[in-house]
Amino acid sequence: QGALSKPFFADDLLPEIRAALAKQVSPSPASPAATPSPTLPDELPSQDIQATLSELAREIDADAVLLLSAATDDVRILAHAGTLPGPRIQTLAELGIAAVRSAQATSQFLGQPDRPFEHNMFESDSLRLYIMILDDSELLLAVTPTSTRLGTIRHSLRRAARDLNSHF
Repeated sequence: QGALSKPFFADDLLPEIRAALAKQVSPSPASPAATPSPTLPDELPSQDIQATLSELAREIDADAVLLLSAATDDVRILAHAGTLPGPRIQTLAELGIAAVRSAQATSQFLGQPDRPFEHNMFESDSLRLYIMILDDSELLLAVTPTSTRLGTIRHSLRRAARDLNSHF
């Protein structure tokens, strides 16, 4: 009925249990029809979204935080915060979406197309790139120093994702 990725936080458990209990279980062995993922409205409440991303960047000491849409072949940056120079933001967005598409292809190869990787992470000696899939077409991406604790990054991105979902 549900799943939590490790490590998870205690405040993630109760909502997952409630969601699992709320699901109606069909006796039919047929798989349920796929529901379309929500799309972003034409006009985003950019001030609220920008505030959420700025707060996230501050919390995790991020060089960059990006909210991306991968709904089309074009890379669309919905909002960003941090100190990364403008020309590098587009490159980072393209790399982030390419990484997620690669992870989705890997998931399909492994026989789990319905359970794509929700989190992706890459590290160098000094930087960490962390990507969280919000739904089928939106991504939250952060570039932080490796000194920022992974649990802090994960917890802060999940909180920001909940805040962002309330704006969609």
